Amino acid sequence: MSISSCLPGLDYRQDLSAIESIEATIKIIDVEMGKDPWYLTVGKTPLERVHQLLSKLDSIRRSKERGSVVLEADKDLSHKYVGQVELIFKNLPKPLKWRSFLMNDLILLTDIPLKVQKASVKAVFQIFPSPNI
Repeated sequence: MSISSCLPGLDYRQDLSAIESIEATIKIIDVEMGKDPWYLTVGKTPLERVHQLLSKLDSIRRSKERGSVVLEADKDLSHKYVGQVELIFKNLPKPLKWRSFLMNDLILLTDIPLKVQKASVKAVFQIFPSPNI
């Protein structure tokens, strides 16, 4: 699945904004992970699901690194999903590490108010209007 196929109407553009690229990456991850019933229960929207999954995996990873006790259920969850998540990120059009995406990219959608996000996307469309096809 390509990023441009995740955001209809942007097929003609190669220069997606950071927010558009992050949204497309979220959609790719959500489609890939959406085959798993547990994953679908962790949030109502693709953003919530991806953020919850990656945050949980990172929390488990950090607990293991600190030497903290990790519940068996969390170990199982980590074992089940880390490989899948790493493969998805490796196969993205612009491969990246899932932890980097969690810490540096998702924050743009989880910590920036919706009005600012919409204004950013609107500004991009004013600069790069869609062609009349």
